[in-house]
Amino acid sequence: MTEEIERLAAPRCLLGPFAACPSTFDELRIEPAGEFAGAELPIDGLESRLGSYRVEGDRILVRIIDDPLAAEAALRILWHVAIARQGGVLVHASGVLFGEEGVVALGPSGAGKSTFAALCTAAGGRLMSDEIIALYPDGSAHGTPFRSDNPAPGCPDRVRLRSLFLLEKGGEERLSPVEPSEAIAALLSQCFRSNDGELSGAETMKRLAPLIDDPGVHRLRFRKHLDAGRFVKEWLGAPLRR
Repeated sequence: MTEEIERLAAPRCLLGPFAACPSTFDELRIEPAGEFAGAELPIDGLESRLGSYRVEGDRILVRIIDDPLAAEAALRILWHVAIARQGGVLVHASGVLFGEEGVVALGPSGAGKSTFAALCTAAGGRLMSDEIIALYPDGSAHGTPFRSDNPAPGCPDRVRLRSLFLLEKGGEERLSPVEPSEAIAALLSQCFRSNDGELSGAETMKRLAPLIDDPGVHRLRFRKHLDAGRFVKEWLGAPLRR
């Protein structure tokens, strides 16, 4: 990773806790590129406004503009490739852990993922990330350095998940089961996608499908209130601080 990309991405990526976990990147290197020898891909997944990249073996060659969003996009590519090669999937989600167990919350933009994370950390939970989480077919997950609103650093520790939550705003805290078809559709809709060939749609589905049964998926209706974080903490069986 270049110091320049790290510096540019600093406003939205807290890399410190992950510096001691080099195995996360599995010897991948991200390097600035001059001219590409072959086809290049838009680094933000939509267009070439922020820059472009190309994966060549264990190198991710990037060409980006001088902008924090572009640097963050480059690091997301790095994480996507690294996690894909380690058998996982990156999803747009927030995650927290209480004790040794974690929960990951998903939903479309505006569903309250960052709010959920803030309420849970205020209730004593530890933030995994309020932006991007790495999920694995064995029901485990870990955080990433990417963040939305929460100033707390992400957690690099791989933890066992108790559940995946589909978020829904409401007037009280309530958990209810989610049908498998809805659960897998929700997971797929929040997956990090790229056109670099690292993770096909079929392989993504294969990795996500086991999570529907273990740890399982619940719908969480919640309020923007500290009691929502306490509700999750009590459900996990963690002792409450009085």
